[in-house]
Amino acid sequence: MDIHKKINLILCKLKAELGIEERVRIRLKPFKRKIASVSLRKRIIYLNSEIIDKLTAEELEYIIAHELLHLKYGIFHIKEFEEELKRFFDENMELKILKKFSEVRNNLIR
Repeated sequence: MDIHKKINLILCKLKAELGIEERVRIRLKPFKRKIASVSLRKRIIYLNSEIIDKLTAEELEYIIAHELLHLKYGIFHIKEFEEELKRFFDENMELKILKKFSEVRNNLIR
């Protein structure tokens, strides 16, 4: 399946599960130091194009959900943000993704 189609399917599913109705776009962008970012004003999630194809579907869902929760709750990881993320994902997911990103980043720097 095309990565853009896969991302949009995940986005639609998560928006429904998290109760986010407004339009949100996702863009792929190469980052050297981060996995993803979000523009609260523009409602755009930026995913690191350098790691996207190395993620499992569940890891990709976690990253998109994390950024959607920033759109819902703001830039800080408040209690509600953390609780909602834990409701959907294993709490070790972030560590798995960070480890994978570290490996990818080390290969990019070489």
